[in-house]
Amino acid sequence: MTPQEISKAINKKGFDQGAIAHALNCSPSLISKIINRKAISMRVAKAVALTIELPLLEVFPEYERLVRPVLTREKQQELLKSKLIDLL
Repeated sequence: MTPQEISKAINKKGFDQGAIAHALNCSPSLISKIINRKAISMRVAKAVALTIELPLLEVFPEYERLVRPVLTREKQQELLKSKLIDLL
């Protein structure tokens, strides 16, 4: 979603960025920075997504790399072997 779409969705739900900031005990400018992609905060991003009742990755798709589990080398090899078993 674009920053404008996010802000509009927040307002449509009856809130503003200040309300989210107050609920999280942080500054409204931090909320704005997250919405405008000037900073990263999983906590704030999750709160924004919950406020507008949408999945985190629908609102902030760039956070996928932060929520995707990091696989160890061994896990990567196991996963690939199971997927490629017919080729081996």
